[in-house]
Amino acid sequence: MARSRTLWLLIAIVAIVDIALLSFCVIMRLDNRRDSDLVFDPKMTSSVALSVGHTQHYNIDEPDTDMEWSKLIPPGGHFVHLNNGTGDVKKHTVAMLHQFKCLDAIRQQYSGPSNAPLSPLTLHCINYLRQSILCNLDIGLESATNKWGTVAKSAEYVCRDWSELYNAVEYNQKSFSQAHTPL
Repeated sequence: MARSRTLWLLIAIVAIVDIALLSFCVIMRLDNRRDSDLVFDPKMTSSVALSVGHTQHYNIDEPDTDMEWSKLIPPGGHFVHLNNGTGDVKKHTVAMLHQFKCLDAIRQQYSGPSNAPLSPLTLHCINYLRQSILCNLDIGLESATNKWGTVAKSAEYVCRDWSELYNAVEYNQKSFSQAHTPL
């Protein structure tokens, strides 16, 4: 009888130690995957050439227009999540993606009924894009062919490689999703 009690006591102790170790490992895993990985730091060290000119893409209301505009935004949307150092996670929008969302909102308003009043979103977007242009002004010269300022020919620009930005957004979104998915 004493031997049976000792065996059960030993099994109970081993089980408690196993549960404690397993709990510790789960807690460490949760701590390691939580919000410490929520960074957004695109290096933006590479450049790409961009030919600016007429294109058949990104029209106002062609059959593929909605799909083309939607592909400018990563599958996880235009938000990233950052840990502000105090344990709070805050949602932010990436300016370039916000600008694309605004262009698309203006496009949708423009292609809608002609008598529709401008929506608050459209008014916000027009002002936001105006401010973005002022803050990121391009002083390049473009030859104009008429009084409306139509550019005579396509031009080549050297731009920061936007794929680095998309990669950073998608990494942040994946980290956030993993950190906030129950085990």
